[in-house]
Parts: sequence; structure tokens; C-alpha cells
Amino acid sequence: MREEFPISITASSPRVDTLRRARLRLLDELSERGKGTCPCCGRIARYRRVALSSGLAWFLIRLYKLGLFSDGRWVHYSDAVSRGSKKLGGLSYGDLRHWKLIEPRYDAKPGQWRLTHHGKLFVNGERSVEKRLLIFDGKVRKRSEETTTIKQALGTRFDYDDLMKGVL
Repeated sequence: MREEFPISITASSPRVDTLRRARLRLLDELSERGKGTCPCCGRIARYRRVALSSGLAWFLIRLYKLGLFSDGRWVHYSDAVSRGSKKLGGLSYGDLRHWKLIEPRYDAKPGQWRLTHHGKLFVNGERSVEKRLLIFDGKVRKRSEETTTIKQALGTRFDYDDLMKGVL
């Protein structure tokens, strides 16, 4: 009888690069250079650097104001943007979930969000968050030591007091 696999391959064999090993190798390369090549598929992988920008801070205030009169109200992101500035439509509002400032609604149509308790505290100026995050594969890999408040995140582009007018 003919042997189909004449070479003995074991898990400890240097020729076998398990998925776990490949992932660890890619993460090492990302840590060193900020980008790397996946040993399994050959695609380029990069860390995403995300900062809490003035547009994201503005969006948090819009969610806060739209959800004020019914605690825990889900708001579709397009409702928050359409009632405000059209210039801010291209931001990645979903990134705010990495700061745990908003949460998505999973049991309904996509795009619905609401502020978390942490998000409400941030909008009210009672809490600060990390200024920047390093994200890979949908997970936060590193948080900056530098923090920001809602007013600092808004910068000079928006005035916090003007945005919060009408809030008790």
C-alpha cells in the first residue's frame, strides 16, 4: 500500500504554522512596526489609531440631547446627524463604543445607538476618557495615558455651552 503522506508533520514541527502561532507572529510584527503581513493570507494588517475628535464629541452631545426625554432611548445615527451639521456625516461614530461611551442595539435595525452611563457622565463633564486608542481586529490593543474631557475634545470647533443649551 502506498503512503500518501510520507512526511510526518506534528504540531511541534517547524513547518506547521498554526493559526495561533500565525496570529501571535502578526501581533508581534504589528507591535514592532505598526503594520504587518498576515502569514496565512498575505494581506497587510495595520493598527487603527483613533482619536476622540471634536466631531465624535459633538455626536455624543446630539445623542444625549435626543435621548434626554426618554431615558435609554435608542437613536439612529442618521437622526442625530440629519438634525445637525451635514459636515459631520463621514465620521466613524461606532468607534465611540471602544471608549464604552455608547452601545449598539443588536435586536433591531443596525445603526441604533444610545449613551451608556459612562457616556452620560462624560457628556456632563463629570468624567474624562483616554484621548486616543490603538485598535486591531475590532479590539482595543492600547489606550493612551493622556485623557480628555468633553470640552477639550470639542476644541475650538464647537462651544460646549451652546451645544448644551436647552438641557436642564
